[in-house]
Amino acid sequence: MPETNFDYTSKAQSRIYGWYEKGPKLIRWIDVIPRLVSSNLEMALQTLNYILDYQHLTGAMLDIVGRIVGISERPRIAMAALEHFGYLGDLLSKGYNQAPYYDSETATRTMPIPDYAFKAVIRAKIYKNSILCTVDSVKESVDNIFGVSCTVVDNKDMTMLINLNSSSFNGMLYYLAINYDLIPKPSGVEITSINGGK
Repeated sequence: MPETNFDYTSKAQSRIYGWYEKGPKLIRWIDVIPRLVSSNLEMALQTLNYILDYQHLTGAMLDIVGRIVGISERPRIAMAALEHFGYLGDLLSKGYNQAPYYDSETATRTMPIPDYAFKAVIRAKIYKNSILCTVDSVKESVDNIFGVSCTVVDNKDMTMLINLNSSSFNGMLYYLAINYDLIPKPSGVEITSINGGK
């Protein structure tokens, strides 16, 4: 994006061939295009650039970016899928006094995912829309979605396995990756499991 005081007219005039430099009609015609760009297009491009830099956006603006990348509405998550006080061995459970306890009635309610999780969903959708789905690119996308290093295992039978090489990853992102098909994968390949822990 050019700086805000960029002189489009002189740039356009510098591109006119020497033979036509003295043609007044051509110079007037060439001068029209830069004026249109600077008055109409530049602000629209700066606004679009601001919108697409979704890391600083929240709320409704983030929902607009979601629609741009192909997410029709913000995913909803059951309260039971959030980190909660629970049994050892459950990937979403935490120890006493580290996460809330949900009774059976509260656990069935749903809520829209918070902005930080929706940003990860948008990031995953962008990866899904743009990568080549090689093992290396799937690893890169999973590393960036979860914020931890992972290992992607190609089982050579149209399935793959993903190991998150950390036990400290976000449980909500784990839930969304499992239930909303966030991980990019080659066409026809099934992700058999996403495991957490070292």
